[in-house]
Amino acid sequence: EMDDRYELLMKAHVRTIKEYNDKFIKRRLNPKNGHRYLPYIVVVIDEFGDLIMTAGKEIEMPIARIAQKARAVGIHMVIATQRPTTNIITGTIKANFPARIAFRVTSQIDSRTILDMNGANQ
Repeated sequence: EMDDRYELLMKAHVRTIKEYNDKFIKRRLNPKNGHRYLPYIVVVIDEFGDLIMTAGKEIEMPIARIAQKARAVGIHMVIATQRPTTNIITGTIKANFPARIAFRVTSQIDSRTILDMNGANQ
């Protein structure tokens, strides 16, 4: 879906989903040529820790790629885990998720793993 959306943006000579949808709404893009309104998509991965433990590290790079590139075409990701360890929330994952939220955690280490600072442990 992400690659299809990039292809549509390229054909429409625009750089963002907003520009693309504005053009589509103004009827400057023809549905007969494959153009369509692109809704925003939110992908939610609950228990990300379980996914990493079962699928292994090979799933980390595709998720990071989607998180990195898909924003421009209206695809956003939310991941959640109850295990905030460095094995689960790696540097690659943190680098590609610019906004992070933590509820209360049990230790400073967990807080630093999630937020790169203390505070979620208080």
